[in-house]
Amino acid sequence: RAAVEEDAKAALASKGLDVDGPYDVQVAVNTDDVVHLVFPPDPNSELDDGALDGVAGGWNGYPPQPDNMLPPGFGVG
Repeated sequence: RAAVEEDAKAALASKGLDVDGPYDVQVAVNTDDVVHLVFPPDPNSELDDGALDGVAGGWNGYPPQPDNMLPPGFGVG
């Protein structure tokens, strides 16, 4: 727990969870006096072109996906 609170990305990466990316990982600890709420992204926000391609027409290389996760016969390129 102490390692996650000190550097969440490094602690998660040490357990094999890929946390590289343009996002921040934060740890919030609930106490008797403080409770943290986490809201999902705003469903009314606009997607950038890469994200929109990924959800509108199937996976199109965004976000990057390892070749071994693709169905047989599909490749990156």
